[in-house]
Amino acid sequence: MLLLCWAGLRGSSLSKGLSLLGIVIGLAGIATVIPGMSDLGGIIFGLGFILWFIWAGIYLLRHGEASG
Repeated sequence: MLLLCWAGLRGSSLSKGLSLLGIVIGLAGIATVIPGMSDLGGIIFGLGFILWFIWAGIYLLRHGEASG
């Protein structure tokens, strides 16, 4: 997630807010391997991913190229 959203931010293929949210989610996912941060990181990672997928779906429906 971290690399995907970093590339989306650099390439302007995703909105800035969506990319920044993804970077935060990616950092929270990495934080789950730290023993003291696993609970908080897991909560942010899991709920954040749900929000990211909803936002990404809406963004792609509005800004995606028309097929066909």
